[in-house]
Amino acid sequence: MSRSIRSLSRPTPSDPVRRAGRRASAALLMAGVVVTTLFVPPLSASAAPTDADSTGIDSAGVDSAGVDGAGVDGAGVDSTGVDGADLAGADPDGATVDGADTDRYRGRSFAVLADGLTGNKALGLSSDGSLLLGGAKADGTGVLQKVVRSGRSAGTVTTLADLPAQPTDVGSAGRKAVWVLFGASSSPEEGQPPSAVAPANRLYRWTERGGLAEVADLGAFAAANPDPADLEGNPGESNAYGLQALSDGSVLVADAAANALRRVWADGRIVTVARFPVQVISTSHIPDPTLPPELPAEAVPTTVTVGRDGAWYVGELKGFPFTPGTSKVWRIARGSQDVTCDAAAPSRACSVSQDGLTSIIDMTVDRRGRLDVLELVKGGLAAAEGADPAAPPPPGTLVQIDRRGNRIELAAGKIVLPGGIVADPSGRGVYVTDGQLVPGGGRLLRIGC
Repeated sequence: MSRSIRSLSRPTPSDPVRRAGRRASAALLMAGVVVTTLFVPPLSASAAPTDADSTGIDSAGVDSAGVDGAGVDGAGVDSTGVDGADLAGADPDGATVDGADTDRYRGRSFAVLADGLTGNKALGLSSDGSLLLGGAKADGTGVLQKVVRSGRSAGTVTTLADLPAQPTDVGSAGRKAVWVLFGASSSPEEGQPPSAVAPANRLYRWTERGGLAEVADLGAFAAANPDPADLEGNPGESNAYGLQALSDGSVLVADAAANALRRVWADGRIVTVARFPVQVISTSHIPDPTLPPELPAEAVPTTVTVGRDGAWYVGELKGFPFTPGTSKVWRIARGSQDVTCDAAAPSRACSVSQDGLTSIIDMTVDRRGRLDVLELVKGGLAAAEGADPAAPPPPGTLVQIDRRGNRIELAAGKIVLPGGIVADPSGRGVYVTDGQLVPGGGRLLRIGC
């Protein structure tokens, strides 16, 4: 699975590169290319935007937020601002918005709600509208936190529970309950003792009274249902990476290593919703004459959200050779099962909603139907190959796509090593985590849009 993500949320990789021939699997968790220590330097906000093409979308929803009892899959949210236009009358730099220091970029607010975080990839909404944050601790275990998102106490972080490992995603499981997803990176590091709970590639439900309760073993399901698109000789591999709770109590899980979208019920039943075959893509962006002009690449689905139209939207990172502009967002009809998503053979069950994107790590959609796509590395992961370890980390990108297909970059030059994104339920913009791979360098941002 070196073309898939192996442990994209592990904050302090002990084995920077696990080579699998030319397609090395990096602990940086973007498996498939040699990405060694380039994420170790201190966090720097030197990111630059990524230009994107345009195609339409007709959807809305909240990533990792689907509030049970709300009656809507992936609760819809609004957003301030005008599509593709700057806001007039912006407050001056240094203004305070809901208790958080903020500045202005192109008329849009940018606030750091919390910093000093570690392994802060998992981001969701609780049933009361507070932010849920899953992170890591220095001893290799994890933590589930709740963050006040508005008012005078905005940015206040409260620990809900200690976890046996760092989660890959979190989201509401109903009133006072939280879904907690653990992926491949939740396995103990080499040389570390195993935790009391072995959570790798498992879905749990947490409540304050009952603690963590295992719901489903996605790793075992992947082993029993091998990936026909596997290119690395490990078709039973799993990396449960992104979740989306549904209003009926079930959960969608994007499995990055299995190249599949799963649906899990509270009783532990799992089905495959969709599989994503390989795509042959160009290698022209890599200055290596030994490479053929094209190579097959795995999809590597990393995120799933629900549209206002009821469909399920899946974003992919796209594996080695990580060609820029080859990542897609797929639209899957609600209730689908055992679907094959093939761009060359689209169907009513699955078709391409967005194309021309790069290294998608998470996404969300606001009530206006604008899709906010978080990209891990500007220019694709191959652009990070051979980077100077002393240089700032490569920038990430936040691309907003309106319902007409127009694209605009948000927070250009301000997001580095992004992890998660969720739309603000009050319509003030989006929340983003970045610095996820820099121990103590993680941030929780609020970005007006």
